[in-house]
Amino acid sequence: MQTVTCTGTNVTQTSHSCTFAYSGANQSLTVATTAATLHFKAWGGGGGGGGTSTAYQAMTDYYGGGGGFAGGTLTVSPGTLTIIVGGGGATLSGIASFGGGAAGTYSNYTAAGGGRSAVRNAGATELLTAGGGGGGGGEGGPENGGAGGGTTGFPGTSVDGCQGGGGSQTAGGTAGACNYGHGVAGTQFQGGTSTYCGAGGGGGWYGGGSGDHQSPSVTCGAGGGGSGHYDATVAGGVLTAGSGAIPGNNADAAYVAGVGVGGVGGTVGGNGMIVVTW
Repeated sequence: MQTVTCTGTNVTQTSHSCTFAYSGANQSLTVATTAATLHFKAWGGGGGGGGTSTAYQAMTDYYGGGGGFAGGTLTVSPGTLTIIVGGGGATLSGIASFGGGAAGTYSNYTAAGGGRSAVRNAGATELLTAGGGGGGGGEGGPENGGAGGGTTGFPGTSVDGCQGGGGSQTAGGTAGACNYGHGVAGTQFQGGTSTYCGAGGGGGWYGGGSGDHQSPSVTCGAGGGGSGHYDATVAGGVLTAGSGAIPGNNADAAYVAGVGVGGVGGTVGGNGMIVVTW
């Protein structure tokens, strides 16, 4: 008989399922006795919303990107998988998101990217990745974070072209490129963190790039979304990107309202989630 045990600080288990919510730390799933066929649905974290120096809450042109979705089936021999549930991006803050979402910099204006949600085996091979959304930028709007997920995350949008690019299957998203040169490209698993006044990229298989700063217009560019991915061992793999601030595959029966949503101006992004059934 299959024996599956889920362990973590924010996990709910029934006889045939586990739901892993955000905890800010790695959680785990252990298969004992005999191989198990497990079905995964994962949503990455949404990017936080940016804003301006005077009207954070009223601004609608600084939202974070929605998190991506990744799903598929794995046949797992007895052993333990690591479960990573990405955090939603912080708003107007220099705090990074668990799961590789990069911090925003110059905190009066920019937000962090959302963290990726992922499943890893005992050898630390990442088997399934749902990308996180990019953080919203500030001033000179629109400065909206790029949605995460799909094979390539979306770039942010920027009035001055200061946005970071989306991560792909082989490279991090490009750095935002305005006249201050503070944008930073994403890397594997990690969004780029600007060195000044740029929103953070979302985490992913490859993270999104950060935004850059433009002066004298005082634009703080939005971050790009991180990419999704599934390993060759995953059967029936599916990647669905977010759209704007809306997370991918949000009509799924397992989806919970608020998961992976990009934050509007001055609000945090929604945390990710992973649901496992057998």
